[in-house]
Amino acid sequence: MRFARVCTVGDAPGDPAWVSTGRLGDETEIMNLQPYNGMLYGGTLPHAQLYRYDGDDAWAFLATLDDTPDVRYRRAASMVVFVVMRICAVADA
Repeated sequence: MRFARVCTVGDAPGDPAWVSTGRLGDETEIMNLQPYNGMLYGGTLPHAQLYRYDGDDAWAFLATLDDTPDVRYRRAASMVVFVVMRICAVADA
């Protein structure tokens, strides 16, 4: 089973090990990560979902950005900050 996980580099001296910071729901791929207003957001595949990192291993589900019927893969493909808005592009396949 494939699943999406975010990792950081361990901070112990001389220990370059990767440390898991949790999963974004049951999604299989993380399309992007974007910092905004002191928080970290992640967009996913295959359901084009948006998550916010709340610390430790906690990723809060915020929204499904595309629920087009009969589409196999939905991607929250990219995010950008424009003035004070978070914008997320969605792609169907």
